[in-house]
Amino acid sequence: MLTIALMSAGPAGHDGLAIDVGYFYDLKRRMQTAADAGAVAAAHELKRKTSDSGIIQAVYKDAALNGFDRTRGEVITINRPPTTGSKAGNRDFVEVIITQNAPTYFMRVLGRQTVSVRARATGGLVGSAPACIYVLDPNSSNAFVASGAPTSMPPAGLW
Repeated sequence: MLTIALMSAGPAGHDGLAIDVGYFYDLKRRMQTAADAGAVAAAHELKRKTSDSGIIQAVYKDAALNGFDRTRGEVITINRPPTTGSKAGNRDFVEVIITQNAPTYFMRVLGRQTVSVRARATGGLVGSAPACIYVLDPNSSNAFVASGAPTSMPPAGLW
């Protein structure tokens, strides 16, 4: 009986670790969605030439709409300009970092009560690009129809 108990402890430990890691993975995915939403909100506010306080409020609002609110213990850091990554130092971009200490369940046996989970996203202005027209079926009759006198023509290859 002791042998069976000892042999089942290993697989039970692996299962417990898998449950904790799965929970952290799901939390990270949801945090990333909220950070991405905050970065997109910041980009829209940058385009509108909103003040920094308006950008911050937009980030907080969109993060909260996606389930992460700084009033519940999540830490939402907003950096303009970003402090890391390829856009570091560029004031045309905003960095959104969401951090939360997540409780462990089975890893407590190993002495870990919480694990810090973090998500980061950057959004900003990329410059003005000409409008594009995508025709999904170029072989179909009337896949794209325009009337009137165009004021500009797309570059060759888009037709």
